[in-house]
Amino acid sequence: MKLETGNEGRVRTETGSRQRWEAWRRVRSEARARCEAFTLVPLCSFCLRARTAAGEWVELPASVLHLLARPTAPVRPTHGLCPTCRDTRFLGET
Repeated sequence: MKLETGNEGRVRTETGSRQRWEAWRRVRSEARARCEAFTLVPLCSFCLRARTAAGEWVELPASVLHLLARPTAPVRPTHGLCPTCRDTRFLGET
């Protein structure tokens, strides 16, 4: 049984580590590029109103909601809860 000693074994290990590191960096940068390719839009889980950049909740036409469900849409919906639904459903206010 021959054991590797000296710098030869270390060089091979460092090369493998470097390759794994470079592969990880490549995967991370591709994932980051995919995330930056679309914008998240908060939709109320109950009434499906969307929150604007100004913080207002507006109703969207059904055709727009249908487009948001497509995987190729540049805008992706995310879960949210508008103040009206929060008050009526969880606080019991009308």
